[in-house]
Amino acid sequence: MGIFAHEFIHGITWALFTKKGFKSINYGILWKICTPYCHCKEPLSKNAYQLGAIMPLLILGCIPLILSVIFGLKILFLFSIIFNSVAAFDLLVLSKLIKEDKSSLIMDNPSEISWSVYRKK
Repeated sequence: MGIFAHEFIHGITWALFTKKGFKSINYGILWKICTPYCHCKEPLSKNAYQLGAIMPLLILGCIPLILSVIFGLKILFLFSIIFNSVAAFDLLVLSKLIKEDKSSLIMDNPSEISWSVYRKK
């Protein structure tokens, strides 16, 4: 369920930056690699794409980690470790996009784990 929550968080965040809201967001499963995905049908600004990419890490990974330390909850610590690990691919994407110009638009690929960058001339 947590992995679906992870994808849902991507979609909620990206929908905030689209013209059509949730109508621009698709969820599904890439069966050839058995992984759920969230796809935005509209290109997003670099900042919007990055925010949507990092939100599951913050909500499911970092916040529970901080709370687990404050309250000494081992189960919450384990939960945070799992979801920090789940967000590893998102961090890889962010590391690839960091060099892109702020004016670039990012578009998800709907059928595989990849994206396209559109640069303004």
